Amino acid sequence: MRDAYIVQSVRTPGCKQNKGLYNQTRPEELISFIMKSAVERTKNLKPEDLDDVMLGCAFPEGEQGLNLGRIAPKMAGFPDKVSGATVNRFCASGLEAIALASIRVQMGWSEVTMGAGVESMTFVPMGGHTPRPHPVFSRTNPDMYISMGITAENVANRYNVSRADQDKFAADSQAKATRARDNKLFTEIVPTPANKYVKQADGTYKKEQFIVEHDDGIRATTLEGLAKLRPAFAAGGSVTAGNSSQTTDGARPPSSPPRKNARNWGWSPWPDWYPMPPSAANPMKWA
Repeated sequence: MRDAYIVQSVRTPGCKQNKGLYNQTRPEELISFIMKSAVERTKNLKPEDLDDVMLGCAFPEGEQGLNLGRIAPKMAGFPDKVSGATVNRFCASGLEAIALASIRVQMGWSEVTMGAGVESMTFVPMGGHTPRPHPVFSRTNPDMYISMGITAENVANRYNVSRADQDKFAADSQAKATRARDNKLFTEIVPTPANKYVKQADGTYKKEQFIVEHDDGIRATTLEGLAKLRPAFAAGGSVTAGNSSQTTDGARPPSSPPRKNARNWGWSPWPDWYPMPPSAANPMKWA
C-alpha cells in the first residue's frame, strides 16, 4: 500500500449561523471558491491533475444536496473528468472525506484527490429541514436521535466536567483565537467572497459582494459573562451557548497525493496519513 500525504489545506473563515457574514451566501459558493483556491495555491497543481473529490457534509439536503461533491468541482471550474461524491458521517463528515480521499491514493486508485468539507447551518440547520425519526424505533431507541447538546451534557456528567471548567476552557479558547487573529496566525484562511442582498429604492434587491477575512465568531469573553448564561440543552445542565461550539457556515478542502507525486511535483507534504478505523458505542454511555 502506498503512502498518502496532505500537501495543501486552506479554509474559508468560519461565520456564525444566521447572524454571521455568510448568512446570504450559499454553501456551493463557499466550497467551490475554496476548492479553486486550494488548487491555485499548490505549486505545479492544475485542476486536471485531480482524479476525485470526496466532500463531507453533515446535512446534505436543500442548498447543499444533490451530490454537492460533484457539483462544487464543476462550479470551481474543474474539468469533467474530476469525479466527486458527498460523504456523510455527521460531525465527522469532513474527516471521513479526507480519509476516503486518502484511501484512494493509498490503494492506487487515484493519483491526486481532494477531501473537503462544507456546511451552511444558516441554509440547512442542525437536524435538517424535515427530520422524521422512525415512529416505532425512536420510541424504543430515542438515544439514537439525541442532539449534540445532550451529548455534551452526557460527556460532562460521565467525566465530571464542571460548569466552571467548561466556562474557563471557553474563555481561554476565545482569548487564544483573538491572539491568533490579531497576530495573523490563521495562515490557512483565504479571504472569501460573501454576498448580501440590499433593498433598493424601487423595492427590488441588488446582490452585492464583499470579502470576509476572519472568523466572525471570535469575541471578547469573560468568566463573569459566561457564568450568567443559562443552560441551553438540559434543565440544570452545564452546557451553555457560551461554552459550547458555535454553529457555523464555512468550507475547507485538503489535497492528497502519494509520496512519489509529492516529491516529483515539488510539494512539501505533511506527515503520512495513517489508517483511521472508526468505532462506535452506546450513544447514552459514550456519546
